[in-house]
Amino acid sequence: MITFIVRRAATGLLVALMVSLAVFALAPLAGEDPSQSGAGAGQVLRLSKEEVDASRRRLGLDRPFFVRYGDWLSNAVQGNLGTSLFRGQKVSDAIADALPVTASIAALALVLTVSIAVPLGVFAAVYPASVVSRGILAATAIGIASPSFAVGLLLVQVVSLELGWLPAVGFKPLGSGLAPWLKSILLPSAALAIPAAAALARFARAAMLEVLQRDYVRTAIGKGLPRSTVIWKHALKNALVPVVTVLGLEIRILLGGSVAVEAVFALPGLGSLALKSILEGDYPMLLGIVMIAVTVVVVVNMLVDMSYALLNPKIRVL
Repeated sequence: MITFIVRRAATGLLVALMVSLAVFALAPLAGEDPSQSGAGAGQVLRLSKEEVDASRRRLGLDRPFFVRYGDWLSNAVQGNLGTSLFRGQKVSDAIADALPVTASIAALALVLTVSIAVPLGVFAAVYPASVVSRGILAATAIGIASPSFAVGLLLVQVVSLELGWLPAVGFKPLGSGLAPWLKSILLPSAALAIPAAAALARFARAAMLEVLQRDYVRTAIGKGLPRSTVIWKHALKNALVPVVTVLGLEIRILLGGSVAVEAVFALPGLGSLALKSILEGDYPMLLGIVMIAVTVVVVVNMLVDMSYALLNPKIRVL
């Protein structure tokens, strides 16, 4: 098991290194050359050639690419992701301020996704001909076709504006109390979770249907084991392997969807910060955000691989 984890960790580090190199090369293309726009002024200035050259030297843009990348990577490993071109703020500090917001809504969205998808998928597989099962299939089809931002706008209109149950915008940190924190993230988390849960429920149903047709399941039922025990203890464990794969993909989708959802609910998270960085051409900030997202994805992939090994020990030898 330790060898399995080490191999996966080495692969994850290699992926992160390759992505960091690609993003470092492409991130400056997100906006105008900062040496020609008066970096740090927050507005485009008309600079002379001498001023542009001085600005490039100050920003280190006159050095070879791999020298700049090596310096950035060395600092990034130590937690220094650079300084924003337009805010004068350390990138790590800005990310630290925004990360709790995105982490909160993504974590709750993940819990909601699993809590909704797995029971619905199992029920639809166990009772495939029932009216409820057909209703689940119809509902999941609608959910898959609905983008997160549209679901968010609908929730704001119905739950916040018409019913007044939950706030439409804003974020309350956990330090302000559990109830205010949950109220501020429930709607955006639900907006992310509904499309994700719809897709995951479909995969859970398909995986469960396939497992229920296997000989050992029919044998266990034929021996007189309670149907609920066979379903939840024996069949579900094997059905979870493909479900976990899709869940790993859904986590990446949740991170991507947070950009639009945070804009809908006016949340100061990483998605909003990334959008501002793209519009401003603040590539050090954008590079830092992308690398945080890459790190999360690499860690999630490792956890997914480890869950494979726990659910199916045969995978440990791969």
